[in-house]
Amino acid sequence: MISQNKIQIAPAVIRLTQVYARAHQLSFRNRVARLIAEASILALDPLLDFCLDESSSLSEIDALTRVISVNDIVINGRHIDVAVVDLQDNRVTLPCALVQSNYCRNGSFVVSMTDTVSGSIIGYIEPQIWVELAQANKPAVKQSTDLEYLFNSAPGFELEKCLTSILSKPQSVDEQRAAVDKLDLEAADYIHFLREPSSIPVSKQIKIIDNCLADPFVRENITALCEFQADNLQNILSHSSAWEARLNNLAIRMQSQYPDWQMPQLIELLRNTGNKFGGQPESAAFKLHIARTLLAQKNSSGLSAKVQSLADAMLEQLFAGKKVVANVREFVKNQIAVDIAAQIQKTRQGLLDFSQATTDEISMAVLQLSLQPVYATHSQGETSAVDDINEALQLFAIVKIGDQLDHMLSEN
Repeated sequence: MISQNKIQIAPAVIRLTQVYARAHQLSFRNRVARLIAEASILALDPLLDFCLDESSSLSEIDALTRVISVNDIVINGRHIDVAVVDLQDNRVTLPCALVQSNYCRNGSFVVSMTDTVSGSIIGYIEPQIWVELAQANKPAVKQSTDLEYLFNSAPGFELEKCLTSILSKPQSVDEQRAAVDKLDLEAADYIHFLREPSSIPVSKQIKIIDNCLADPFVRENITALCEFQADNLQNILSHSSAWEARLNNLAIRMQSQYPDWQMPQLIELLRNTGNKFGGQPESAAFKLHIARTLLAQKNSSGLSAKVQSLADAMLEQLFAGKKVVANVREFVKNQIAVDIAAQIQKTRQGLLDFSQATTDEISMAVLQLSLQPVYATHSQGETSAVDDINEALQLFAIVKIGDQLDHMLSEN
């Protein structure tokens, strides 16, 4: 007689349940009762093959538990209500829409709780009892009020025997439900139900509950709807409109620097980047993704393998706030080559110009920097001076892309 043994829920589980219930505006008492019922069933002989399926329970849909107090467990595919008896008057209460729907087709386990951390299953309410109660209280049913049942626990209740009996019965179809089954529902009916159940007829409430029980896709949609706040629709539309306007402005700025790109291409690039990294163009991740795309789209086969391997690291440092020249100096050992490349870069046009330095460019830069002309033709270290200049020049071109993007995408 497992059900007569008191089930004690672990303090840690109780605390988590209490926090969750408070945060989601749910009944803490009902959630603990469900834990007690599940623990009682798990305590039975495993060879009986009583399998709990929490994911299929309507109780897992917070929106439903808030508006209509579903509190079921699913055992071997059967939804069974878990009702908490009021110890003062021995009454069990259920909303009339649940009583008349398939939710009560397998009856209700009755849980007695003497405190908020423990209790036991003390009995079972047959489905027929709920049907008869609904028929005897038709005025209350029409007004969509709760139905109360005076429960008298029978001594010697055996959970194992009760469950075996429930699962052995065929899933019969109630012929009187034909009118409900013919009802057509719209998305608005579900939304109204989640916001204010009393705003729609009881017949539609019953149909919604039955659809949730029968179709996992309906349960998924209800779960999605419960995360959607209709009152925020105006804000959502407003933010969406502002984001689209910002995308258009950013694309206009970028096209002035990248005329090879069409406006629709740039808007799509910006939108996809926003979808992936969030709608914050000023963020480093957003800018880095745009810069990578621009480099990949441009034929940069002339870049040395070393420069290509350094591109990401340089751009990351740039978007972290490091200055352009200081950024390049960190990756090129020959500092005079960096000075010459920086001077050449100033006179070049085009952000994506990766061409190597010409003799005239080097000579002019050496002259402007008051360096010895011999520097441009003699080797210093493992690489020639010209190689160092070209490497620094390529790095400047990459960093210049990032610097321009940093300014364009950071502007409001």
